[in-house]
This record gives sequence, structure tokens and C-alpha cells, in this order.
Amino acid sequence: DQNGEMNPVDEEMRIKQAVENYYIKGLLSRDFSLITTVCIPQTLLMSADNEGKLHTTTLERWSKRFDPQNPPFQKLDYCIVKIDSEGSAAQVKISFLVDSNRYVTDFLHMLKIEGKWRIVNIIDY
Repeated sequence: DQNGEMNPVDEEMRIKQAVENYYIKGLLSRDFSLITTVCIPQTLLMSADNEGKLHTTTLERWSKRFDPQNPPFQKLDYCIVKIDSEGSAAQVKISFLVDSNRYVTDFLHMLKIEGKWRIVNIIDY
């Protein structure tokens, strides 16, 4: 608006567009270049296994494992459950249904960098 403040509704729409147009579309189309467009190079994927052990994967390592010819799923449905943002920081919760039988939740931590919403961290559950 005229005070230089971001309209929260507009920002939420920009966040949603960045997530859907790059992260989710990259997963669905198996096009990793879309994912790298929205992620900063230092993005880490993090998860904890059933024993509580931390697993981290760099974006570069994930890109090498990302095989469009041998995807980890045949069907991927999703729902953006929540977008929570304040200023230049945001968290997006996405629920995925993988192959109609397994649920996965991603928490994307995002920052608005040089005017664009970028993923800086992904937590999988």
C-alpha cells in the first residue's frame, strides 16, 4: 500500500503461486529446475526417522537423486493446508497423498529475498 507495507492477502497469494508454480509443479512434472528456481542453493531438506535421528539433504544432493525416469510416486495429490506469514518470513504446510495410500507433510520455510518468495528450508514428515 501507500505506506510501503505489504498487503497480507496479496503476499499470501504470491507465496501460494511460488509454491504451486515451482515446488509442486516441479514435483508433479518431475522437473527439478522448477524446484531450484524457488529454492535458494543452500536449502536443506530435513526429517527425523522413527528413532528420532535427524536426516539432512542438500538441494544439490536431492537434485542428483531426483530421477524423472524413476519417480518415487506415480500419483501425487496435494493440499496447501496453511500459509502463515509475517513480513518477509513465511511457513507453508502442504499435505500430500502419495499414490493414493501414503500421506506426507512438507513444511516449507520461506523468505522474501529481493522481492521473490524463496524456500530456504524444507521439513518432511
